[in-house]
Amino acid sequence: MKYLQTITDHTIFSNPEFKDHGEYTKRTTVKVIVRNEKGYVGLITNDIHKLYTLPGGGAESEDLETEVNRESIEEINCDLLNIQELVRVKELRNRDAKEYETVCFIADVNQYYENDTRTEE
Repeated sequence: MKYLQTITDHTIFSNPEFKDHGEYTKRTTVKVIVRNEKGYVGLITNDIHKLYTLPGGGAESEDLETEVNRESIEEINCDLLNIQELVRVKELRNRDAKEYETVCFIADVNQYYENDTRTEE
C-alpha cells in the first residue's frame, strides 16, 4: 500500500508525551470532500479541536465507498454519487496504540435529506 504520508507523534509534536509502541491495533477510517451543484464543500465542526473538518469516521465494513456514503448521510445529511478515492494516509497514534489508515475520497451530492440524519456522536 502506498501512502501519501505516514504521520507519527514526532511529525506533529517536538516532544511527544506518549512513548512509541511496538505494536498497533489497525483501524480504517474514511474522509470525504463533498461538492454540491454550486461547488461548495460540506464541512462539520469539531468541538474538541475548535475547527472545521471533512465528514467521515471509522469504517464498519471493508466496502469503503458504502462507508463514506454512510458517514456523509450521518454527518451532513446528503447521499453521494461519483465517489472517487483520492489518497491514503497512515497515522501511528501512540496515545491509544492505534494505526489509522485514512482513505480520502471526493464525491458529489446525489440528494439531500430533509430530516436531520446526524447521530449523537
